[in-house]
Amino acid sequence: LNATSTNEFRKRIDEIGRDYHFSFQTFDAEGLGSATSTLDIAVPSFVNTVAWYEDPTATSTYRLEAWYDSYPFIPDLYRRRPAQTILVAYLNEEASKAPGGLMTRDGMQLATSTNPISFLYSNCAGSDAPTALLFLPDIPSWCDRIGDVRNDSLQFGELEDPHLRIRVAAPSEPPSPSDFLTLAYYSFSDSGSGGNQGHSLVAVDKTKYYFQLVPPTYQLPTAPSNLEIFATHDESSARSTLILSWAPSADPDSVDSLLNYEWSEEAASSTWQTLTLTGGPDPAKKYGSLTFPMGETHTIALRSVDETGLASATTSQSIALPPSPSCPEAAGNAYYAIDCIRLQDNVIKVRWRLLSNPGGHIIPHLADSAPAAGYALHKNINGNSVYPGTTIRLSDSCNSSITPLSEYEFGRQYQRNFSSISGVFATDMTATSTFKFAIIYGNPCGTEGGIGFDDPQEYAVTVP
Repeated sequence: LNATSTNEFRKRIDEIGRDYHFSFQTFDAEGLGSATSTLDIAVPSFVNTVAWYEDPTATSTYRLEAWYDSYPFIPDLYRRRPAQTILVAYLNEEASKAPGGLMTRDGMQLATSTNPISFLYSNCAGSDAPTALLFLPDIPSWCDRIGDVRNDSLQFGELEDPHLRIRVAAPSEPPSPSDFLTLAYYSFSDSGSGGNQGHSLVAVDKTKYYFQLVPPTYQLPTAPSNLEIFATHDESSARSTLILSWAPSADPDSVDSLLNYEWSEEAASSTWQTLTLTGGPDPAKKYGSLTFPMGETHTIALRSVDETGLASATTSQSIALPPSPSCPEAAGNAYYAIDCIRLQDNVIKVRWRLLSNPGGHIIPHLADSAPAAGYALHKNINGNSVYPGTTIRLSDSCNSSITPLSEYEFGRQYQRNFSSISGVFATDMTATSTFKFAIIYGNPCGTEGGIGFDDPQEYAVTVP
């Protein structure tokens, strides 16, 4: 060694997970040496621990997991990052130092004499083909479809915890506790001309990571929080839709975006069902929906479940649903059936079903009792006598007097905002008011005042 003012010596090493033994001795000009001093140094691996085991949720599927203090865990030895690193795992052999570099121009091939295992993951280009090279992006921008080695990166969102969990291909023979893996680490080092990119060896790990018969112990995800339930009601079907929103769970050793959410009527129930997530206005929340009959009270328990099947504690919320408004059935005629007629908030509501439609253009209209041609009280949902342009027959001049096509096709029609019915003004209706009206079948292109009436049916409704 050459003496320096700082008495410092540096040596590049390419093996980690092992002990180094150094001996030091000084010599004078005549070549006489001093006593020898020694120094033992343990160089740890880049990862704290590695687990390799059979996935208990899928037969003949294996996983490799690594825990580390921070990410990226492979050092930037060549000072060409942030960019990308590569992890290689060898089965039952020392990790190879060859090749010293993996270049795109050479196909990034490992030594043919080695026995690497294959990783199974969906890369940033959407491919999940087995590969012996696990590409790890330093930052999100090194996980895109730009067309170079960035495409090969693991999805950056799967690196949110200081923990890596990846599927690996099954060995040719079922592994036993005597089988082991060793690791080699590469760092981005070359972005040369012609699109050539390369990674150079940082170190090989001399630690042997043996196959485990049982998976490691995992931590539970946190419980969903701030659960809120909002209900909407469909009176035509007498059912309510519950819109659930909550702050999502977090998991210290699983990817949060892969958590499933389950619901049950009771927190202590053994029956849990997966809740399908839906979109919502707040991107920081999760949303889902459930449907129940109106008039019921429900206590909804919610929990999160990670990919290993561990479930969080539950959070719950109760909601009482309003009863379905009374809506008696009534008789129709040969063309339509009346499922419901009622008065609510000074609005007549009629729900009908089409039984037959001989003319192809006939729909019910609402009118005062014993209606005369041209005096139908049918109006659109805004209370105007001008009808929407989207109708059954788009090209006919008689379109202005018929129900919109969308309501016709769905087989229900709500008539709203009548100023008076049977001579009683809507604003004067009381709980004792009974009035009469008729539902008529109108052909919008008929000859009688623009509406052809057929078999009018008269009904009476008492204000609730």
